[in-house]
Amino acid sequence: MQDISKAKLDLDPTLNEIIKVDVLRTFTLDSNFPRNRLLNILECGTVALLHGASYCQGMNYMAGLLYYLSDSDEEIFQLYVSLIENKMTPIFNSGFQKLKSYFYVLDNLMHMYIPDINEALKVF
Repeated sequence: MQDISKAKLDLDPTLNEIIKVDVLRTFTLDSNFPRNRLLNILECGTVALLHGASYCQGMNYMAGLLYYLSDSDEEIFQLYVSLIENKMTPIFNSGFQKLKSYFYVLDNLMHMYIPDINEALKVF
């Protein structure tokens, strides 16, 4: 397991800016949401990821949801890194093949069960 106190904040400046922008977009209706703490988790988590996964849009919400489950930054950090490494990294590896297969299944299920919505979404 990774340790938040040992994670270096040696991020690429461009990636750091992307994370900062995403943090500002996270749960904007919750005025008490701890954005500064989320920023720290995302920066440290991005550096701590071991298997080639890097930060991408949407991870701010994954980590942000964990703040509704725990008050401990250390626990949130551990959960976030573990979730990315154990469950999400396979989705992002190998040219997104696993992600593409999930979207294929989703598209077919929507076509079968909610064809009107599926057709409306094809416009986008």
